[in-house]
Amino acid sequence: MGLIELDADDVVAAIQQWVPGPLFSEARCQDALFRFLKRRFPKKVLTMEERVGPGRADIVVRLKDWTGFGATVVIELKYGLTTANEYRRLVGQVADYIKEKMEVVVVLCGPTSSTLASRVKDHMRTLAADKVWFKGHVLTKPVAERTTGGHFLPGNAKDAGRSG
Repeated sequence: MGLIELDADDVVAAIQQWVPGPLFSEARCQDALFRFLKRRFPKKVLTMEERVGPGRADIVVRLKDWTGFGATVVIELKYGLTTANEYRRLVGQVADYIKEKMEVVVVLCGPTSSTLASRVKDHMRTLAADKVWFKGHVLTKPVAERTTGGHFLPGNAKDAGRSG
């Protein structure tokens, strides 16, 4: 958390408390996370699908206060990161956001390759080592699973907010 202002650490702390539940698409996870963050940061500006550089960020959180201090945080949410092409697209998007001097939080929801999740975390650590102002966070948020009878299991809040 920033010394006197809100930053990506505050957004990460909020996302760690978010439990996606039975959401089975990126759009539904994005909408649920956006609504959750709007409740958590009611006086801050949040936008969805905002143009940042050549692409669109899933969620942008502007945490500036009346003094002008505070960060702009981009949240890039990926549902079902399972292929190398999706991984390459994700790290390319992160690179674009960094060029715009924004803090980045990557949220991996749903079925995610542990190998690719690890590669994303390694990539973010490498980027953070090169920039004084950039922290780079990766969170894994499992969605609720179905039982063999078709009912949803309750979300596991204990495992829901892993950060890297």
